[in-house]
Amino acid sequence: QLGALRPLACLLNGAGDPVVLRCALEALVHFTMWKDAGILAELGRLELQDHVMPQHGQPAVAGSLRRCVALLGCQEETHAGLAVQLLEQLLEAPELRQQLRRLHALPEILGQLNVPPPGCSRASEKRLWHVLRCCQKMARDHVELRQPMAVYELREYDALGAILRLVDYFHRNARASDLLRACMDTLAQMCMDDECATAMRQQHPEGLNTIGMLMFEVPSGQQADDVQQVTEVQCAAARLLRFLFAVERNRKAFKEAFPVQVLSPFVDIGNYVWALEAYQPFVHLVNKLPDREISLLCEDFRRACKHGAAHRWHDWPKRDNDTGD
Repeated sequence: QLGALRPLACLLNGAGDPVVLRCALEALVHFTMWKDAGILAELGRLELQDHVMPQHGQPAVAGSLRRCVALLGCQEETHAGLAVQLLEQLLEAPELRQQLRRLHALPEILGQLNVPPPGCSRASEKRLWHVLRCCQKMARDHVELRQPMAVYELREYDALGAILRLVDYFHRNARASDLLRACMDTLAQMCMDDECATAMRQQHPEGLNTIGMLMFEVPSGQQADDVQQVTEVQCAAARLLRFLFAVERNRKAFKEAFPVQVLSPFVDIGNYVWALEAYQPFVHLVNKLPDREISLLCEDFRRACKHGAAHRWHDWPKRDNDTGD
């Protein structure tokens, strides 16, 4: 398998024929699909080489990441979809994430996070899913590699605003649960950075409110499979909100919005717990609340989002169940 990687990488960079390009993309997608450490390490090694193909006078291997990024805007939907999938799978390797930064390719990737036109294809949604996963993996370096700028560089190109616009667009789309999950996962990864978590509450109150509605407002009459998907989105939204709560500057907003019977189990989940299973008891508790309490909870949360943007905490009426700071 490792021996096939070099010629495939050469084909990816040098192919002018669309059929050959597609074959190279499909083969590399297949090889990297299972995130095999040996395969990713070999591709990382090849990526950093600077060999030259004498017959063409162009890089033989170096530039595979650049080639994937260039294909993101390809008019051929199949090539663009395969390229972003390959890019997402390659970014599992830390050395390839570092190489992507050296290429200054983040603006091109984040430029793909656009709200699609009405009636967009499933293939377009799948491409968005892979772009979101690329962003999530780049943000992981804030924790995994202790790179303080990993999240900042995403925010510099408005990743936070772009992802929240996608959430707003898709949040009432019953078939977009996978895409919403990817949005929640990426935002949660970014909000493990305190500055990002604070900026999300202060600068994006409408987006924060939409995430709250994803957790509180459960569509009725769902089929069994749909209920599971909705619950997973709720858990992902709860995790993101809990990551925001982990930052001291954000806690008062939640304490003003959540009654004690909701706040206590929310706090008990703990800080920065990633596994979605940890949020299921809290989501089940919320789903069992009477409709009237859900309505009040939604209204309080909406008001907390607005006041969080305006910094007018002293104007808030005190609740009977206020837990203080």
